[in-house]
Amino acid sequence: MQAALLPLAPIVGLIVLGWMLRNKGGFGDSLWEGADKLVYWVLFPSLLISRIAAIDVDGGTAGPMMLAMGIAVALGAILVLAGGRMVAVAGDRQGSVLQGAIRINVYVAFALADGLYGKEGIALASVGIAAVIPFVNVVSIIVIPRLTGKQGGNWTAVGKSLATNPILVAIALGALLNLAGGVPPVIGPMLDILGRGALALGLLSVGAAFRLGALVRPAMGTWAACLVKLGIVPLATFGLAVWFGVSGPALAVAVLYNACPTSVSSYIMARGLGAHTGLMAEIITIQTILSFLTLAGWLIVMTG
Repeated sequence: MQAALLPLAPIVGLIVLGWMLRNKGGFGDSLWEGADKLVYWVLFPSLLISRIAAIDVDGGTAGPMMLAMGIAVALGAILVLAGGRMVAVAGDRQGSVLQGAIRINVYVAFALADGLYGKEGIALASVGIAAVIPFVNVVSIIVIPRLTGKQGGNWTAVGKSLATNPILVAIALGALLNLAGGVPPVIGPMLDILGRGALALGLLSVGAAFRLGALVRPAMGTWAACLVKLGIVPLATFGLAVWFGVSGPALAVAVLYNACPTSVSSYIMARGLGAHTGLMAEIITIQTILSFLTLAGWLIVMTG
């Protein structure tokens, strides 16, 4: 059991360190805002390009993986929207619950995949990005503005969001370089050096985003988002992946990826799309803390 949980330990440690640096170490909000941008636009895309350019994932594995992961996340979205309609939840709050149920913290997901399977894990986690992020962006940009009454949410906005998403662009570039035979000299080592800092700084930023005041009397919407994201979605992913014939590291990465908590960037999206930012901050904090327990359980199941 201890061996199974070992990949989770440094992730938890870095997240806790991030919280301590922000709240006890004098590292203010401006530093973390800059760090978030650096990771999102430079470091993490560099990691993706360098790893994907060098590794091949068999299409017979990637296809079923993507199908299982995508369907499971879509199920989570349907449950939130149907449940919100049944109990007449306010649109702004429902928008935050929706993001909490379907967005994924890719830094936690990639750190786990890297800790378990190294370069192969990074490549398999990249399949998860391709399966989930486009769908999540489409749902967020189209559905949430309609829930909140905020103008917008058209297909032009969706296309722009996908075309300018640095993570999706990095995956595409990595795949093209892979087909072309790899990253050119000089550029390859540069991307490799930049990518090494992506997960560490990303996880520190996750901890810095914690707002422990959210632990006082969480709203029902927070618990709903946690149930769907940490319970139903990974369970559905496991069942569907097994049904589609996914096994080994691919099965473990698919389930663990979809079992990760919602992204810290959900707060920024909530503010931009008119969702309830207070509820979103609460969901991010509580879901991340609870995920330490649920991810530990899945690690034991998948690697024990």
